[in-house]
Amino acid sequence: MKKLMMLIAALTTTVVFAEGAMSLADARAKIGSMIADPASTTAIMRELSPADQNALVADLNKAVSKLPDSAEKKAATCLLVNEAAIKGAAKGNLGSLIAEVFATVPVEMLPFVSERIAADLFNRAADPSKPFTDPQFTKIAEDLMKKINDRAAQTDDAAARSTMGIVMLVAASNGSPADLSDTLVNTLPADQQDIVRNEWLPAALAEGEDKNFDAIIGSSTDAGREPVASIALKIAGPQVMEAMLADFHTVASDHPSRTPHLDIIHDPEVVGGFAGHGMEYGFDSIPREPEGYQWQY
Repeated sequence: MKKLMMLIAALTTTVVFAEGAMSLADARAKIGSMIADPASTTAIMRELSPADQNALVADLNKAVSKLPDSAEKKAATCLLVNEAAIKGAAKGNLGSLIAEVFATVPVEMLPFVSERIAADLFNRAADPSKPFTDPQFTKIAEDLMKKINDRAAQTDDAAARSTMGIVMLVAASNGSPADLSDTLVNTLPADQQDIVRNEWLPAALAEGEDKNFDAIIGSSTDAGREPVASIALKIAGPQVMEAMLADFHTVASDHPSRTPHLDIIHDPEVVGGFAGHGMEYGFDSIPREPEGYQWQY
């Protein structure tokens, strides 16, 4: 706990970018460079106000959707850009930023992006220092789903996008509590609950060859071809691993001049944090260990 508090102190005292230091117009001028080098997105996000962060993510996802690349290459770029953006979320804006991701990533890419975000950023078991209880994790998930639902309601594919939010959170939960998907379905508008609970989620949460997102993607009139996840991961995997290792080495460093590129986002206000272990945590469990990831090459 002492080391954790020192890391948080280092994070709060060595940040060199001021929130709101960059205008949205200036950030938009860098969209091309962010797509070419997704890791650069984090630093740019840290210079923006919360509202501008959300707007930039929407613009980035729109730009990715128009790339003249294969579905798999676009999905890989989409994943890398959005994960980098999430890492740069301003204090108090993580929940809203995640909601923006789910509202603006092309629907056909959401299965790949949501499941990788669950594994790469928000896996429940990623930080052994914060063993969430089932009630704690459920509360976090419910509060985040409210943000996802509210933002998704402003799109043409609200049910599909909210469903993928549920898929992400169930994947991040590692299967506990067993009734989490039902609990989260209950956060949806009443007219969406039946099809999501009885048709879409059973297929999306199935194992092996039975797993598919056809009905979810097919519900969108604008969706393109679903990328082959294994191919998209081969494209994105090396850069994800490189970023994760950089995060690990930076956080592990005791050098006072180094700012952890990725440490816990200590923000209980984001999605209804909870008290425990002597401090408050929000939906902030982000992996810092390079082991345990099954890169499907």
